[in-house]
Amino acid sequence: MNDMFTKIERGKYIGYYLLGVTCGPTLAPVISGFISSTGKWRWVFWLLLILSAIVTVFSFLFLKETYKPVLEQKNKNASSAIENSGNANVPKEGEAERKPIVRILVDALTRPLLILITRPIAICIALIQSMISGVLYLFFTGIPAIWEGEYHFPIQKAGLTYLGLLVGMLFSLFAVKLFDKLGYGRGFSLLGFCTIGLSGILPILYIFGERLRRIGTQKN
Repeated sequence: MNDMFTKIERGKYIGYYLLGVTCGPTLAPVISGFISSTGKWRWVFWLLLILSAIVTVFSFLFLKETYKPVLEQKNKNASSAIENSGNANVPKEGEAERKPIVRILVDALTRPLLILITRPIAICIALIQSMISGVLYLFFTGIPAIWEGEYHFPIQKAGLTYLGLLVGMLFSLFAVKLFDKLGYGRGFSLLGFCTIGLSGILPILYIFGERLRRIGTQKN
């Protein structure tokens, strides 16, 4: 994203990218629920394999290198190869800068850990993201137990209950427009007020959740 878009455009396209990442776990239970209800549960894995193969082939064919240092090095190697076309000792593309595979793996594994340990903002973002992901996947694991166990929904209807999470994630697209219109200062202030206002839902559910569950089970 940093290589392809400016700082002003980057937030919008990161939102589009994250929308695909977050919508997948909500649409998958809906699709797999209807497939499993036919008794052909193996097709859940076949469909996943087919879609993954298609995405891999398209990525291999159409995704191009965008990392600026790599592109500059390729241009430099290409120009030096043209200038020294008669010299057999000129290194091939990327040969002079090529690192051992062990060194590449060590750098790739240690760099994120160093950033996480030495950057306070990275620690804060990791804590917030881990809490959000924990709550999200708690919903994913709790929905089948509640709707199939307590309310006796069939598996295909239980999958439809995940669409509520999808609707909430789609609203994140409006946040991008919100920041464009209001600016980051007012945009974050408005989101903060919304978060404070909606935080009262949790104690309400904690206090009245058992009563609401009893009412729902009595109706069923």
